Amino acid sequence: MSKKQLYFFFIFIGSAMLWTSCGDDSPSDLVAASTKNGGCVDKATFDKIAAGLRKDRRTRKDYQSEDAVWIFISTQGGKNCDGQAVNTSDNTTAVIAVAKPIYSVFIENSASMDGYVQGNSEFKNATYNFLADILMKTNQIADSMNLNYINSKIIPFDEPLDDFIEKLSPSTFQKRGGERGTTDLYDVIKRSIDSVKTGRVVVFISDCVFSPGSKRNALDYLANQKTGIKRLFSDLIYAHNDLTTIVIKLNSSFNGDYYDYNNKIIKLAGQKRPYYIWIVGKYSEVEALQNKVKLEKIDGGIEDFYAQYPLSISSQPKHKMVRMGAIGRFEIDRDNLNTLNNAEISERGGSTCFGFNMVVDFSKAGVSENYLSDISNYQLSSDNYKLVVSRITEAEHAVDKGLEKFTHKLTFFTVELKPMTLNVELKRKMPNWVEKSNSQDDREQTPDELTKTFGVKYLIEGMADAYQSVAKTENPILKTSITIKK
Repeated sequence: MSKKQLYFFFIFIGSAMLWTSCGDDSPSDLVAASTKNGGCVDKATFDKIAAGLRKDRRTRKDYQSEDAVWIFISTQGGKNCDGQAVNTSDNTTAVIAVAKPIYSVFIENSASMDGYVQGNSEFKNATYNFLADILMKTNQIADSMNLNYINSKIIPFDEPLDDFIEKLSPSTFQKRGGERGTTDLYDVIKRSIDSVKTGRVVVFISDCVFSPGSKRNALDYLANQKTGIKRLFSDLIYAHNDLTTIVIKLNSSFNGDYYDYNNKIIKLAGQKRPYYIWIVGKYSEVEALQNKVKLEKIDGGIEDFYAQYPLSISSQPKHKMVRMGAIGRFEIDRDNLNTLNNAEISERGGSTCFGFNMVVDFSKAGVSENYLSDISNYQLSSDNYKLVVSRITEAEHAVDKGLEKFTHKLTFFTVELKPMTLNVELKRKMPNWVEKSNSQDDREQTPDELTKTFGVKYLIEGMADAYQSVAKTENPILKTSITIKK
């Protein structure tokens, strides 16, 4: 057994004891049941084993990757259903042929999308580069991709990605058919994310403009669509507790007909308009994508994004106090790392300020740099302290290797130092960009209106409300306390 396998074997022993005491089927029992009479571990059983291994807070971090789960399975004599037995020889590390996910891509081809694919556009360039990155063999994200147009129905495109992008044009959109006049986004999204049920990662690309038509009350329609989206995602989260959803806002030149909520045509030539990429899938697979393809660096740049991760991932970020950049003097308590002892203001240079830093790993916060740096999203229990948030630089990472797993620095400072417990909270709420991007009336495409999308907040709020309904309680991104003693 290799060192890596031996490590996971000992992790397994502790987990097995916990599961036995709980009276549930342990991960080892699931492997044994699957391999009985020469059987194998299929995808559904693999997911149950992974969920079990990640249930124990003491060991869940060791089983976040699929490879780690397969190594555990190998120590129990399991094999995957591709027919390949797991290698457990003494001098080798287990090598498993873990199938990569299939990506199902859906580009909405309603009439309102024609303007994004007229000639060369940022939409086409960004879409091509993003999808090509997913398929790059060096990235090891996916081996195959199903390409589709979507409106009132799914329209498969059974040709290579190069042809798919090359043929993105108004004429192709029209030829592919479907109902292109009005857009029922609930129905469109439902059809696309149904692919998640078969273990696929979904990429849905659309302007996300609700088009109810002139015969419906637009605001009532938006409210109903929001409820439908909430129910849709609630059902999906219930069935897949590791569901992850990311919404990215981008911008592209638009040349063509814009359809307002009454279906009236507004001619636009060369103006920039927003569109959105939705990514929906199991956490491990979406994380693999994020690790290899930096979403904020999608060709042409993104405007903002918002993500919802499973509760087990997004509970509390790792954080710690550090002496780096301190103003004044203090000692970090060895028994309670969130306690500062013997705090005092330094009198050097006539300073009357006391300050200290906390480093945090916000990599799974699900919000952008704009959100994290906005002080209004934080709440401090004392007005005596002010807060500045900054990203840890590459230079700081290079100087202190202890900062490698942290992304941000929270700097607290005061001119009135006194003993206290400072409660710190980063609230989890809808990012400001969602409200700013939302239009309630798109009948006039003014410069300000061109940056907005009719009804988009109802769509994103419906999705977010589904995750909140699972959480059932307030779920701040960060909640901690710092004790300061003089």
